[in-house]
Amino acid sequence: MNADPIFKELEKLLNQISVEVKYRKGHFKSGLCRYRGKNYFYLNRTDNKEIHIAIILSEIEKMNLEGIELPQVVKEHLLKLEA
Repeated sequence: MNADPIFKELEKLLNQISVEVKYRKGHFKSGLCRYRGKNYFYLNRTDNKEIHIAIILSEIEKMNLEGIELPQVVKEHLLKLEA
């Protein structure tokens, strides 16, 4: 699986919903957080893109994205998670 296209679409989607993506190195759990009224998505720089994609998709699955058109490739990956 080439992870770049889905990852780029996920980054665009996060940007569209005003979630800033941050890459850090260290011992922490990647995911979505809110700090001083702003949403951030922290990803561990040492993890590979497939792990980043899985983490982002699992968080997106929990979000209320009503009114936001998801790219087809993101919809397909979300359907795979539900199955």
